[in-house]
Amino acid sequence: MHRYINLFIIIFFCICLKERLNPLAAKESNSKPTDNPEQVNKSSAILSVPSKIKETESRIPAKTKDKNWKSFENIPSEFDAREQWKMCTIIGEGIYEGLWENSWAVATSSALADRICIAQGGQFNEHLSVKELLFCCKDCGPLDESSTAKAWEYYRDFGGLSGPHFNNFGVCPPEKSKIDDTNFRRKTTNVYTLKGINEIKQDIFTYGPVSAVLRIYEDSENYKTDDLYVYNRIHSTKSYKLQAVKIIGWGKGEDNAFPHWLCVKTHGNSWEASGTFKINLGLFDPNTGGDIIAGEPFVKKKSFVQRWLCG
Repeated sequence: MHRYINLFIIIFFCICLKERLNPLAAKESNSKPTDNPEQVNKSSAILSVPSKIKETESRIPAKTKDKNWKSFENIPSEFDAREQWKMCTIIGEGIYEGLWENSWAVATSSALADRICIAQGGQFNEHLSVKELLFCCKDCGPLDESSTAKAWEYYRDFGGLSGPHFNNFGVCPPEKSKIDDTNFRRKTTNVYTLKGINEIKQDIFTYGPVSAVLRIYEDSENYKTDDLYVYNRIHSTKSYKLQAVKIIGWGKGEDNAFPHWLCVKTHGNSWEASGTFKINLGLFDPNTGGDIIAGEPFVKKKSFVQRWLCG
């Protein structure tokens, strides 16, 4: 009799656990990143996303000023977050997390981890768990233009765990467990959109990388490592899919002829130049329809004793 009761309890537990999981997580691939760029889907041109912007704007405010921003005149013409904050080695590391549709989780978790590392002077230098977003952020997936915004909101409301902590415990908030302690969960204090090129640069220069969702177009089949991608509306009109990326800097090109954003794609270091690519500066202007999302990381202030002992 006890054996049947135990069996019933196990089955009931499994059903409940399945209902808690984000359906998108079931799509997660077990495949590893390829070292051959030819094996990666090359139909990957990029452009700002014009649809579903109003939904995000109604929920998330646009950031137009910040007392910590430097004046735009003091922002350099070229910038690479990897060089600015060398102690944060995670900034340039691509993350491979299964299917294309999971890129919203990779871009958001990676950008916040970078910002936390920067704010803490390199003391925290590890990736946040992509699996936690896939399993626990029920409103986030599947990938659309608002996915990264919802993921940032998740980090604001619940915080996120680094990969090892979630893999060991696997508990979705607000379940009570020792990993809900603020010493484990990393949060953002707010969530906002950035609506202009100047504001995007100022925020990256102050806090670190941001996330963005783009359309994938067919003309990027001609894109090669270290080239600048320039979208051509005449020769490429077919949209393939969406892609979330992380913006880590910008440049001006030779003779200031090719201003561009420097981005990290979500297919790991095997794609293009160490997982980075360049895109025409104007194509990321949210005024044409794309959403750039970020948040200021929460950093626990040191107590008087900690400041006195550690500086």
